[in-house]
Formats: sequence, C-alpha cells, structure tokens
Amino acid sequence: QDGVQDFVRIRRFVLRLSLLPLLKRQLVITKVELLNPYVQVLRDPSGRFNFETLSVLKEGPARVRKAPKAKAEAPALPVALMVKEIRVKGAKLAFKDALAELPKTDATLDLRLSLALGREGTSLSYKGDASFEARIHYGEIEGRVKGKAKFDQREVHWSMEVKGDGQELRITGGAKDYLQRPQVVLNILSDSVNLEKLLALKEKVLRKGRKGGRTTKGSRGPQRKAQVPLPDLKLSGQMKVGEVLYKGLKLKDVQSLYEYERGVFQLKDLLAKVAGGEVKGRATLDLNPPLPRHEAHLELAAVEVAPLWKAFLSKGEGVVRGTLQAELNSRGQGLQWEVLRRRIDAQGTYSLKEGRLLDFKPLGAMAVLLGLEELRDLSFRELKGNFEVVRGKVHLRSTLDGRQVRAKADGEVGLDGTLNLPVLLELSPQLGDRLKRKAKFARYLVAKEGWTAVPLTLKGSWNRPRVALDRRFIKKGVQKALEEFLGEKGTGRVEALPGGFLKGLLGR
Repeated sequence: QDGVQDFVRIRRFVLRLSLLPLLKRQLVITKVELLNPYVQVLRDPSGRFNFETLSVLKEGPARVRKAPKAKAEAPALPVALMVKEIRVKGAKLAFKDALAELPKTDATLDLRLSLALGREGTSLSYKGDASFEARIHYGEIEGRVKGKAKFDQREVHWSMEVKGDGQELRITGGAKDYLQRPQVVLNILSDSVNLEKLLALKEKVLRKGRKGGRTTKGSRGPQRKAQVPLPDLKLSGQMKVGEVLYKGLKLKDVQSLYEYERGVFQLKDLLAKVAGGEVKGRATLDLNPPLPRHEAHLELAAVEVAPLWKAFLSKGEGVVRGTLQAELNSRGQGLQWEVLRRRIDAQGTYSLKEGRLLDFKPLGAMAVLLGLEELRDLSFRELKGNFEVVRGKVHLRSTLDGRQVRAKADGEVGLDGTLNLPVLLELSPQLGDRLKRKAKFARYLVAKEGWTAVPLTLKGSWNRPRVALDRRFIKKGVQKALEEFLGEKGTGRVEALPGGFLKGLLGR
C-alpha cells in the first residue's frame, strides 16, 4: 500500500511436472515447493488494511444480472490432477495494528500436502501434516501457541501447547466431517492452573479492548433474531488438571467430561479433591434463546469449610470452620445476577461437624441484646439443615448442637441479604444462669435438662441485622409464670399478685 513495505514475498518457488501422464489425460505435478513465503498484514491509524488496495478486491463496474438458467451438470475437466507433494517451508505471517485494537501476531508454518482431483471435478482427496507456532502480544499480555496436525478430507487430528502469563495448557483432539458438520474432540490437560491469573488475564483483555475499541454513535441497526449458537458444531472431550489454585484454595486431580451440541453444553462426571475432601458434580447450560437455562447438581464430602468460605463467600467477614457434607440441586434462567436471583430454584441439605462461627454480625447483635459475649464465638458439634430457594428467597431450616448453645432456625434469608428468621436459642445451665441475672424473664423460660430457651427474631439484613425477643413466646412464658404463681397462692385474682411482679418478670 505504501510502496515500501512488502505485503507478500517468497524466497524460492519450485514447480516440477511429469509430462508423460498427459497422454493419459493426467496432469501430474511431482513437486511444489514454497521456501520462506512471507505475508505481512498491516492496519494503519485510519483503520485501513494494506491488502485493501489489491486490484482483485476492488469492485468493478456494475453488471446487469441475467436470469439464471436451469442448472446444468458441471463439465468434466480436460485432465485429472494429481499433486504428489506440496511443501511449504518456513512460512511466516506478521500482523500489526497501529490502532492497537487487535493483537500483534507473528506466526510460522511448515506444511506438507498431497492431493488428487478426478476429471469429474468432485472426487477431491488430500492428506498432509503441518507444524505451527504463533506468538501473540496484546498490551501487557504475551502468549505462545505451538503444535502439530495431521489431516485428510475426512478428519484432522492435532496436538498443541498454549502458554501465557505463566499458565500452560496441552490440547489434543481431532475433528471429523470438519468441512460440513464438524464433530470435534478437544481434550484439555494441564499440571497446574492459577484461576486468579486466568481471570486477571480476561480482565486485561477486556480492559485493552475498551481502551482500543471505537464506538459509533447512532442507531444500533436492525436487531437480529436470536439463533442457536454454532448449530452445526458437535464438541466433546475431557479436562484434566493436576492442581487448580484460587485465593489460597487448592483443588487437586480435577477432571470432567463435557459435551456441546445444538446450543447445549453439558459438564459430566466432575470430580476434584479439595480441602481434605471431595467434590462431585454435573451441570447443563442451554444457550438457546430467549434466555440461557441451566441445571446443576453438586456434592461435597468431608470438606474443610474454612478455605471454601474464605475463597468464595466471606467478603472479608466472619470465620467458619468445620467439616462439611452437602448436596445441592439447582435450576434457573439467565446468567447475570440481577436476572438469575429472581429465576433460580434450588434445594439442598448440609451438615457441618466440629465447627465454629466467629465474628458474624447477626451473632454480634444477639450477644449485645442478651449481654452474652460467648455468642460472638460459637463452637458446636454439628450444624445441619436443609434449604429451598424460591423467587429470590432461601427458606432455611437449621439446627445447631453445641456444648454451650443449641439453636433452631426456621425462616427466610433473601438472596439480597435481607433477614426474616425466627431463631430459638437454648443456653446451657451456665449461660442460662448468667442470663437470668441480667434479664429476670429468662428464669421462666426453661427447656429440658435445665437449658434456657430464648426465642428471637432476626430482621434487617445480613450486614445490618436487627435482633428482638419473639413476643409470642414471651407471652406464653408469662402466662405459664402467672398460672404457676396463682396456683401457689390458691387464687385466680390478678390483684393478688405482689407489686412489681410483672416489671420484675419482663425487666432486666
């Protein structure tokens, strides 16, 4: 385009023919060799590519289209064609973008190919192999792809290594019927993957795209009807990763099978070792319009919950410890949280043994109300229950069995963090005695074996909880105390109650 830099060049071109087969109407090319072909694609600051000035790409004068004639059979070729060997050695492709919107790429290729074409023009056959390598630079990101492939007109097989930002993947597989309805097998293997680095890499790509991308004001243009993504593609394979790292959490021996067909992606037989235990699962994601739909099943067995909590759920608040056993089934629509939280249904069970809850705001609010600092740090033998997620709310039923505190909860926790959760605390005789010295009503609320039952309600939100005594249970306790007191006095008259009784009953 600029008359200075080469678009295409080649060091040497060799063509060898065999003439005798022409007597049998066969064109036999014994060798085609291209040595060090070089293609350089450039994009200038105005967004134009250097190949746009090629005459073959320019539009010619408009031609009047004639009415199509009835389709006739394609005429036979004058000769059959056979190319015994095509060799491409040291081919190079370079791409540079002055706008920095597209990655800078330097690629090399070695290719060996043979082909044959019959006189009828339809019986094309070929086979060959290739090796390739590409280096990619995109802002702060550098990557390298290196691999080999073997192919013919029916199928192709490949193996390659992908490296970038300290990550390395080995990809093997192949494809059948790849020119019409491809059936692809793609196996992904790695010794170690750092998920935080991969997510950071994705963010770098998006950030680079936002910086380099150009936007056009005005209409978006006609809206295209949503379609099945890649409707002709059938994809399957397996993933095996020795170790996955994420925020201090290590998943070992991660493996799974997967399939994709007609817009539906399935993850099968997921298995991983994590935090001393094991995770199993499966999932289905249907990408067909109008909204993506998904289903999942997950099982956790003998998993230490602390690293999971820190990596995925804590948001810097609270400590959870214990050994977790859990099972979850879910289904929903949408991928963005604002849509998903209104369209997800889930059910599950859980059991957390020999555990501890520390520094949670709802526990702190209970401790302040009852004057018992021990509630800020709860150790327990088991916390178990079940839950159901419907229309953005988690219907929770749970029991806690501890040495100092027992509890039952049956209520709702919103996916937005709102609380509507009645909790019945049962305090050990030691804690119950301390509460009775602080709140005289507690002496009339006694459970089995001397444990003091304290009915509470949790309102507000997870970050700003409001805790109050449940008045319904307090009234029952007062009624029982009144009946016992009146029974002792031998009268049913309220006037017989000593002064200050009610105040002493309900006050601190």
